[in-house]
Amino acid sequence: MLRHSFIHMPGVGPSTERSLWEKGLHEWGDCLTRRASRLCGYSMAAELRAYARESEFNLRNGNATYFDRLLPKSEAWRMYGDFRDRAAFVDVETTGRQGQDQGDITVIGLFDGRRTKVFVKGKNLNDFIDEVRKYVLLVTYNGRQFDVPVVCDLFGNIFAHMAHLDLQYALQRLGYEGGLKPIQEQLGFRRDGMLGLLDGRCAIWLWEEYEKNGNKDALNTLLRYNLEDAVVLQGLAEAVYNESTRKLPVTVPELPPVKVPKVDIPYDEDLVRRLAKRRPVFPQVEI
Repeated sequence: MLRHSFIHMPGVGPSTERSLWEKGLHEWGDCLTRRASRLCGYSMAAELRAYARESEFNLRNGNATYFDRLLPKSEAWRMYGDFRDRAAFVDVETTGRQGQDQGDITVIGLFDGRRTKVFVKGKNLNDFIDEVRKYVLLVTYNGRQFDVPVVCDLFGNIFAHMAHLDLQYALQRLGYEGGLKPIQEQLGFRRDGMLGLLDGRCAIWLWEEYEKNGNKDALNTLLRYNLEDAVVLQGLAEAVYNESTRKLPVTVPELPPVKVPKVDIPYDEDLVRRLAKRRPVFPQVEI
C-alpha cells in the first residue's frame, strides 16, 4: 500500500491524494514518467518525483520510522502490508487499576507472526529489551495510551527504532467501537474455551494470586490470557488493512486471511470460573 500512497508527502492531503489517483498517478513509479508533468503540472510533478525517490529508498531499506513520522496517524495502517514480516504484536499486563497509576509491569506478551514469546516480572522481563530490537513495526491495541508509556517508563524509549500501528485508532476509523475483546468477536476472532470470561481486572488478580501464594496455575492462566491478546492482533491488523484498502479508488492486493494460532499454555478453568464471579468487586480496567 505504501507505494500507492502520496499522503505522507509535503503538501498532499486526502483530497489531493485522491485527485492524483483519479488523474492516473496510482503509485510512486508513475511520478517518474514524463506524463506526470502533463497530469499534475511541472512543479508538482518535480516535487512528487523527489519524494517518490526518497520514499522508495526508505522502503527498500526497511526504514518504517520514516513513514510513521510522515503519515497521518489515521493512515498508519498503510505501513502494515509492507512491514508485517518484521512486526511485533505486543500486549502488556500491569498491577495498576483505573483511577490509580498503571503500577508495575507483570507480563509482556509478544507474537512475531510465527512464535509467541512471554516476558515475566522476576524472571526474564529485561529480555524484552533485546527482543524488540529485532522488529521494525510495533502493533498494539491502545498501545499509545497504555502499553508504550508503561514500557518506556520502565526501560526508556526502546521503541525509538520502530514504527507504531495502534489498531484502536484504525478500528475506530472504520466504525468499530469498544475494547479489544468485543471488537475481535465482531470480526470473528473468538477466544478459546472459557478465556472469554477474563478481562483486565482478572489479569491483576491472577498476578496477585501468583505473587502472594505461589499459584503456578494462576501464572499460567495469566500468560495464556496475555498471549491470546497478542496473537489476535495479527488477525485484526490484516482485517483493518484489507477493509481500509477496499475503500480506496486504487487497486491494492488484499492480504490473505490468517488463522489466529492456538496458544498452547494450559489454563485453570476452575480458577477462571471463580474469577468471573469476582469481577464486580474490582474497579473497571480498560486494556
